[in-house]
Amino acid sequence: MNNWRAVDFRAVDFRAVDFWVSNFRAIVFMALILLLCSQWATAAEQTGAAVDVAATTNINEDDAHTMATVLEGIGLHKAEAIVAYREQNGRFYLIEELTAVKGIGKSLVQRNADKIVLDNTAGAATAAVNSM
Repeated sequence: MNNWRAVDFRAVDFRAVDFWVSNFRAIVFMALILLLCSQWATAAEQTGAAVDVAATTNINEDDAHTMATVLEGIGLHKAEAIVAYREQNGRFYLIEELTAVKGIGKSLVQRNADKIVLDNTAGAATAAVNSM
């Protein structure tokens, strides 16, 4: 006597299996996207911490690349103009003196007032701009 029963696969519901098989590529693609997004978010958090450390620039000492990186609306060309002006006319005593540099106006100076430092006196620089 045989205790083994024959399985009739016609009676088995394969809809769940069909879903996974037919959507395999989409499922793998979505898993890959989720993994990449999580890595991207982690990298963004790490670079955000690095930006907070260098949130100010000393316009009397820093190079053009540093100023262009930190200051909003000031690219490398304008930052080089700031350095050239500083080399010709000496140090800046007030950050409003930046308006003497070609291409830099009061609104640009006011927008970056909290990021500009004059010999590590950020508070005095911000107070001078607020009185403009």
